[in-house]
Amino acid sequence: MTISTIAPTGSAFSTDPFYCLGRADAHDDATQMYLLAVKANADTLLDNLGPDASDGQRLYTAGYARRTAELLDEHLATVNAQADNAQTWLARKQGRETSPLHTAHRKARRS
Repeated sequence: MTISTIAPTGSAFSTDPFYCLGRADAHDDATQMYLLAVKANADTLLDNLGPDASDGQRLYTAGYARRTAELLDEHLATVNAQADNAQTWLARKQGRETSPLHTAHRKARRS
């Protein structure tokens, strides 16, 4: 017996070709350029989007900006994880992790 599940959609525009094209272009640009250049491209697209823009331009810009935000979030999460790993390794190497002074003054990590 199987249980059927319904896959949730990512957004209301996830099946629109212009939205998907914007997401794909942002992903391709991120593999070819620095992430800050992709963010600058997204900012430029948003600045140049006027009130007379077509629906296709608006959806393309929305897809590009959304994927850029996701890429930045992924990058920041990776950097934070690497920094935590490096700090733990450094504390172990220097003996601070098991020293009585370190464990006595250890505080709960803020989230």
